[in-house]
Amino acid sequence: MSIKLIAIDIDGTLVDKEFKITPEVKAAITEAREQGVKIVLCTGRPFPGVKRYIKELDLDQDEDYVITYNGSLVLSTATNEVLVSHTLDYSDFVRINELADKFNVHTHGIDSEAIYTANKDISAYARDRQRSHLYRKQRHQHLHDTRIFHHDDADPLSLVG
Repeated sequence: MSIKLIAIDIDGTLVDKEFKITPEVKAAITEAREQGVKIVLCTGRPFPGVKRYIKELDLDQDEDYVITYNGSLVLSTATNEVLVSHTLDYSDFVRINELADKFNVHTHGIDSEAIYTANKDISAYARDRQRSHLYRKQRHQHLHDTRIFHHDDADPLSLVG
């Protein structure tokens, strides 16, 4: 039986500690593709955090796909057509934040327009992420008790904490 598909995580698998794809990894992926093996990037990252690797590996052709947000969003990389989407609504966000308060943990949610958190004290994780490339286009706005971090590249709502 021949291999038909290789699903690859990004952090700690596809990329090194400097978030770069090594020439050896790139060559192995190219060789697999030349043999007709489908390569699918699978990650907990949001879609914007994967785009550069899709481009670098030329994985934006017809019948190329990506799995993001820990499996909650599957896209065609050629067309950005959503094939699978498991999102949460606002009531889910509120309930998760109630649980986060109860257990004293921080959370934030991401949708196609913004990153949301009800935390009054932004965690060190969120502050670090603010400085990352995912937050480079943000602008802050307050809405009720919820701080909203807008950024232009986010995709369907995913909550992490």
